[in-house]
Amino acid sequence: MRIGRRVRMVCVVLSVASFLLAGCTAVVTSTAQLRVFPFIQSFAASPSVIAAGSSTSLTAVFSSGSGILMPGNLAVSSGVALSVAPTTTTSYALTVTSSSGAATSSTIAVTVVPAPAIASFSASPASIAAGSSSSLTAVFANGTGIVTPGNLAVSSGVAFSVTPAATTVYTLLVTSRTGATAAASVTVTVIPTAPAAANLGINIGLVNDWDREQIFADAMRQARRFGSVAAPYDETSAVDADGWPTQDAGVLIIAGNQGAWSAGTYALSFTGQATVNSWDDGSVTVGPVSYSAATNTSTATVTVGPSYQSLYLVFTNTRRTAASATGTGITKVALLRPTVNGTPHAAGTLFTDRLLSRLKYFSALRVKDFTATDSSTESDWAARPLPTNASQQQVPAHASQNRDTRSITGTSYEYAIQLANQTGKDLYLNIPHLALGGSYQFTSTTWATNLALLLKYGSDANGNPYTGLNGSAGANPQPAVGPVNPPLKAGLHVYVEYSNELWSGTGTQTAWVEQQAAAAIAAHDADLDWDSTANVFTVEMRIGAKGTLLIAEAFASVYGSSAFGSVYRPVLGAQVGNWGTFSGLDYLEKRHGGAAQYVWAAAGAPYIDFAGDTTGNTLTEAQVIVGMQANEAANLQSLASGMKQIATTYGLAGGTLAYEGGQGAVYQTAGAVVAQTNPAMRTVVTTLLDDWKSAGNGIFFYYKLCSQDMWGLATDISYDIDADSGWTVLPATSAEAQPKWGAIKQIAVAGQ
Repeated sequence: MRIGRRVRMVCVVLSVASFLLAGCTAVVTSTAQLRVFPFIQSFAASPSVIAAGSSTSLTAVFSSGSGILMPGNLAVSSGVALSVAPTTTTSYALTVTSSSGAATSSTIAVTVVPAPAIASFSASPASIAAGSSSSLTAVFANGTGIVTPGNLAVSSGVAFSVTPAATTVYTLLVTSRTGATAAASVTVTVIPTAPAAANLGINIGLVNDWDREQIFADAMRQARRFGSVAAPYDETSAVDADGWPTQDAGVLIIAGNQGAWSAGTYALSFTGQATVNSWDDGSVTVGPVSYSAATNTSTATVTVGPSYQSLYLVFTNTRRTAASATGTGITKVALLRPTVNGTPHAAGTLFTDRLLSRLKYFSALRVKDFTATDSSTESDWAARPLPTNASQQQVPAHASQNRDTRSITGTSYEYAIQLANQTGKDLYLNIPHLALGGSYQFTSTTWATNLALLLKYGSDANGNPYTGLNGSAGANPQPAVGPVNPPLKAGLHVYVEYSNELWSGTGTQTAWVEQQAAAAIAAHDADLDWDSTANVFTVEMRIGAKGTLLIAEAFASVYGSSAFGSVYRPVLGAQVGNWGTFSGLDYLEKRHGGAAQYVWAAAGAPYIDFAGDTTGNTLTEAQVIVGMQANEAANLQSLASGMKQIATTYGLAGGTLAYEGGQGAVYQTAGAVVAQTNPAMRTVVTTLLDDWKSAGNGIFFYYKLCSQDMWGLATDISYDIDADSGWTVLPATSAEAQPKWGAIKQIAVAGQ
């Protein structure tokens, strides 16, 4: 018997590789074994670069072994594609192992490109006057940005300026290198400038939770003080210096149903954590609250149904920071109202789109109510309302003020300035009667000087006015990055008046000035009572005129006297027809070298009265209309001419203006209210405005934008004269729902 090797096939083998390629196999019958090596012909990914969330195919071609793919420990077959969807860039390793244990490997990388992400795309300001610019800023990652219209290449975080001629929607498109895209849009609303010939102004309403103008886009800026969880209306919650609750609390945001337009989707956000619920109204629902630990910010959607009664929110399980104990409150609560289009206003939007749209037919804004001048207790500049306050309706108590914390304190001057800037309108401000020292002696002009500085240079985060431009030698110059709160835009004018209607019995200022006049007479004040008059009313008017003088001097110290009229315009207000109320001009003439040095214009309030407007009257709608028409025919032209004569007598550069005016129904009966929508009311209003203008008088500030009584142009801010198909140029053929608005549009647009 032969003992040895038995070979099925003999091959000449130069190498292991050629052996395998030749297809040779060997059977070894002895203890010595021939080792077989695997071979990888190819290993590829198609595509090798993918977008996040996408997949790719891996294909391996190999022989003489079995394949395993890592990560995943996946068994693969030669030539058979395998789909993978990595979430990050990943290296895949293929290992092919033969039956004899020999192995070979190959590695490929699949690059995952993150999806393009847009953190924010904003416009500042979101509403501009025609001819003005807005700054757009896009914050994005993982791609290149293009903004249309304009096909503008943009960089993340870098602002760029746009000056649209009309309201424009700008769209940001961010594209990654895989072609994936993300988009966001922002609207820049362009408010047309009212025709110069219109010469119309408007009085902006009081900031509160029931006013039909609902001025601020963030409803929290008009909310009441925070109250308890059990009774949010009681306003008893402990709050910090800005008015934010330091405990679990509730708040009344909108009192009463302000109309279907005020229902819809609101966007809620706040700093801290809380459980949020509506209170006592099933028509108001709060969606799930989302919390970001990175920013300590909570967000939710609040849905307000058309039949809501009032809007309350309650915050429980509150924590100011992640490290705070439960029940420590929250801050920076914002509740953005729905826009005309139904979506909530964008974060950072100050004023509602409805308000801005309604202001386009006016060239100036009077904010006496907006800043709550009547009955103001403000005397210390440091205690005035600030933009940082939780609400612009009620400012937290300050040590220097004897103030009822539940009283309406009005909005900050900073917001009034921003409203003028965004709309491109001149601004009319009233200074509180106690702001010049609190007595007839007027011991301080700090308030007036600070106001002038604020208007010229802006203010810092604490409300301190800047004292000059960046780099100037003043105590508080503007920083290099620009003012925190902007000044009044160049080219706009500011009318400034001391208090409001000191003679009329309106507000606590009338009782104050009467007391101060009596004190000046008793003291035989050398200036106010130089002629030893015993007439208290005469000295009251002198006190008002002296306040105007001091304001004019304070503004001159900031702007320079050459800006008198061209920038700042001191106004002395008095009563149309009661010509004695203008006697303060005579005091300036005789005691201070001339009224025209300090008073740019005299102002009055031409209202349309009517016979029978007395307590308990039962006048019908028709009787009210006839009464107003008769009053206009008998008195209006002579009153308008009398006002013009006042300016002529004292040589006032700005002539005369109407700080208020409109319907004068003192006693609001059903007939008087219904008469406001009578078609004849359009002619009543145009007659008023035309007679005022034809006498040579200046701008007419109508009173006011909205109210449910006889004062407003409409009952609420939702009415849009431009959307009312009943309006035509000539009133004889018009059928608009709000005829007073019809008159405003006729004057502004048609010049009738």
